[in-house]
Amino acid sequence: MASNKKTLEQLGWRQGSILTPTAHRLHEHIADAGNDFFIVAPYSCAVVNEDFDSKEPLLELLRLRKAQLDLQLQKGRNPRTLQLEILNHNSIAYFNTCIHDRYFVTHQILVNHSPSFAYRITNNQSRIFCHWLAKRYVRNVLPSEFNRRADTALRWLRSELKKFYKKNQIDVDALEGIYITLD
Repeated sequence: MASNKKTLEQLGWRQGSILTPTAHRLHEHIADAGNDFFIVAPYSCAVVNEDFDSKEPLLELLRLRKAQLDLQLQKGRNPRTLQLEILNHNSIAYFNTCIHDRYFVTHQILVNHSPSFAYRITNNQSRIFCHWLAKRYVRNVLPSEFNRRADTALRWLRSELKKFYKKNQIDVDALEGIYITLD
């Protein structure tokens, strides 16, 4: 058993390790793995745990798909999709991952593969990835709860806008949108 741990550690596996399409044969375990990249989700101790059978039998992977820069998907702003900046040698490549693209595979798969050293995640992006995953479980506001809490403020805002538009003889339909930043 201890040799499994040593082997995984020696290969460089840890949380945030990336499997490239050419380095993995996940199609044997994930039907539609195709040419996608995957990122290792669990904390590093769980990744290299020597007890493949009982303590940490499965390893969670999230699919990564190449993407164009989208600031709305970065830094955990979106609860379902996250965009990560991944180093590809000396340049940055953007990849999106979706919480619905989670797969559980055995640790044994890692023994036969190495993580990518050409594509790697920075410490900052790793923290963002971890926080995004954790927020899936600690979020306490449902959309209906947000709407309920915001209702009083929205009614007040509508009333004030109607007064302003009426006073200044502006057609309220000319208003295209109101953007509110929540802190």
